[in-house]
Amino acid sequence: MKVESEPGPLGNPPRFSQVAKCSRTTRFLAGKAADLNRFIKLSRFKEVKAEILIVQPGLSEGGRTADQNMVLASAYTYLKETIGADLEVI
Repeated sequence: MKVESEPGPLGNPPRFSQVAKCSRTTRFLAGKAADLNRFIKLSRFKEVKAEILIVQPGLSEGGRTADQNMVLASAYTYLKETIGADLEVI
């Protein structure tokens, strides 16, 4: 897998490069496993509602192809069936 080394549009390195250069052994971008465990314990007492948003600049509802609609429909169905989350395309 090729890691980008050029800065992003604002001069900052791309997120993938930042993650790839870290010497961490986990894939957490923020926090650590202990934080995740704390949320899991809290979720037994409080409702956790997942929300997934897809933002794709330049893509309009009317401009999507049939293949793009099929991928989005599959993602929506998978998320709804597995974790009960809604998917919103902005």
